[in-house]
Amino acid sequence: KNSYKVVSFKGAFYSTGDGKVRTYVAAPPVSLSNKADGVKISWKKVAGGDAYYIYRKVSGGSYKKIKELSSAKTSYVDSSVSETSLYSYYVRAVYNGSASSYEAVSIRRFGKVSVNLSNVSSGIKIKWSSVSRADGYYIYRRKASSDTYTRIASLKDGSRSSYTDKKAVNGTVYYYRVVPYSGKYVGTKAGGKSFVRLKRASVYSVKVKGSSMITVKASRNSAASGYIIEVSRKKNFSEKEYINLAGSDNTMQSFKNLQADHNYYVRIRSYKKYNGKTYYSAWSAKEKVRTEVDPNASLR
Repeated sequence: KNSYKVVSFKGAFYSTGDGKVRTYVAAPPVSLSNKADGVKISWKKVAGGDAYYIYRKVSGGSYKKIKELSSAKTSYVDSSVSETSLYSYYVRAVYNGSASSYEAVSIRRFGKVSVNLSNVSSGIKIKWSSVSRADGYYIYRRKASSDTYTRIASLKDGSRSSYTDKKAVNGTVYYYRVVPYSGKYVGTKAGGKSFVRLKRASVYSVKVKGSSMITVKASRNSAASGYIIEVSRKKNFSEKEYINLAGSDNTMQSFKNLQADHNYYVRIRSYKKYNGKTYYSAWSAKEKVRTEVDPNASLR
């Protein structure tokens, strides 16, 4: 810091005639970032500062002081912000009653985006609710075995609400983030939702065993914890019988006491248990079979 004695008027400086010494305090350089719990304001420490005053305005409004902090602080999270609003901030360092100059910086508030994940035939589908005022979205992914997220897609459409990761590998655990952006303003990269990629299940075979039984076999998926097999007389499976087969090698099941001379539909999906949750593959294509005529029906 430097001290000055003001003795005359010139530009923005003036003398009060009292011969008092004024203190110059440098403006703290400020940066902004979106976090899960609000907008983080960070600044570099100013030598000799006694305190910091933080000012904020919403687009179209006027600046108001929102916080006074001690000289030991170099950041503050403003949690009283509204989604997608544009804010401007500046920080003034204070020393011996004198406040520094300042430079205002702006940010648009984008918080954490909730995502829904599902296995589809082509990969893992990521869905979210589109964010107003977003120009697009960055999609980030990491493996459970890594701490580093990698951007896998940049979507230049703010109305988008889904993306399919077609490079996800069967049996691999992934974490995903969706981060909205608007021009230079980028949303928070906090959080991440886990999911297990399972390739689409398939029916290996369906064999009719007389008039009342069929045997179904699933194609084996070594990454699966088991399989669910459904059998129904209705195409939409609104009424069905099902079985849960535990173990990746346990792929075959017989269904008995079916009605003779009727059509039945069969479908399969695999599942994986991980960290107390169960993840499912996409359903297989439906297979249609017909039980045989009951040879004893004419005798009844």
